[in-house]
Parts: sequence; structure tokens; C-alpha cells
Amino acid sequence: MTKQAEVQKAETEQAETGQAEAQKAETEQAETGQAEAGRTESDSVNAQISFNRNIWLRRLVLVLLGLLMGLQIYFVNAGRVMGDPLPMPFGYGAAVVLSGSMEPTYSAGDLLIVKKMDHYQTGDIVVYQSGRSLVVHRIIDMNGETVTTQGDANNAPDEPFAVSQIKGISVGSIPFVGTWFRILKTPAGLMAAFLCTVFLTEVSFRKQSDAGAAELEKLKEEIQRLKQDDGNTKG
Repeated sequence: MTKQAEVQKAETEQAETGQAEAQKAETEQAETGQAEAGRTESDSVNAQISFNRNIWLRRLVLVLLGLLMGLQIYFVNAGRVMGDPLPMPFGYGAAVVLSGSMEPTYSAGDLLIVKKMDHYQTGDIVVYQSGRSLVVHRIIDMNGETVTTQGDANNAPDEPFAVSQIKGISVGSIPFVGTWFRILKTPAGLMAAFLCTVFLTEVSFRKQSDAGAAELEKLKEEIQRLKQDDGNTKG
């Protein structure tokens, strides 16, 4: 083989190697672009799912608010129209401690969870109706259908009354919540709480919605750019 042939062969091999490397680089670039496009599309789908989830969460909050408002209206009407200060749907209700007669067990402003019972016994802390008011005291004596109660902090017992006046026993308490509960039972307090909650929910949703929409639009633009780059590379 002559020297000229050897040079020509080397140039040919070098050219083929360069073409192979260029083709390999183009292939890797295309694969990288496709992978990035795939990841971006996945991010776009996730962003859309998150956006839809926020919408459903907002609807759920509004439905729960509607149910709460309906329940509060029921409580208000039961107390003012039917003369029942403690409605107990499903056998449970809520009462507010109004004085310190049960300290240190309960303090004024505590919210009590009240459960309706078939039978009561000495030592039970009961909520009973006296006129249109509710009293929270402990049973100290039972005589047939007559009950005598007394506040833990009081020096004298209450006047005996009929067992039928007992609404239920206290099965739990939430300190300091009762004051807010009483406010929410008023029409003005209920409406104010409802409007504030709706406003805060809407503000939070708008911020998340705007941020989600901007992120989704950004991802769509990135997908389009990657697809164009991939097309130019193939071309």
C-alpha cells in the first residue's frame, strides 16, 4: 500500500468516526430531550391533578360550612321556638358552663359534650333543664324519680327535681370554647363566622389556583419548547 493510499484510508476512517460520534451525540441529545419532555409532561399532569384536588377541597369546605350553618340554625330554632335549650340529635348535644359552681372540675366558658342516658346514678355530672336555662351540677341523691344535685363549689344542694328534666351526663369537655360556641349560636355570630370562613377559604383557594395555573402554563410552554427542539434535532 502506497503512502497516499494510507493517508486516504486514515482520512476515511477519521471521517467515519466523526460521523459516528456526531450521530451518537444527536441520538443522546434527542433521548435527553424526550426524557425531559416526559418528565415535564408528568409534572404537568401532577399540577393538573393538584389543581383539581384544590377545587374539590374548596367544594367540600363549602358543603361542610353549609351543613354546620344548617345545624346551628336548628339549634337556635330549637331553643327559641320549641323552648328546648339543648337539642340532642343522635343522643348527643353540647352545653356551655355559665358559672364557676362546678370548679375545679369545670370552669365558666367550658364546652361540655352531653350524652343522653336511660339511667343516672349518684355522682354523675348531669345537665338538666330549669325553666329555659341549663344547669350543670353533680347528682348527690336520688329518690325514685326525684333527683337532688349540687355544684362542686357550692355549699348547699339544689332544690329536688324530676329525673325527666335531665338532658344527659357530661362525657367530655373543651376548655374555654364555650364562649365562642354561645356567640356562634346567635344569628349575628353565626353569619359573621360563616362569611369570615368563606372569605378566608376563597382567598386561600385563589392564591393556590393562581399559582397552580401559572405553574401549569409554564410546564406546557416547556413541553412545547422541548418538542420543538426535538423536531429541530431530528430535522
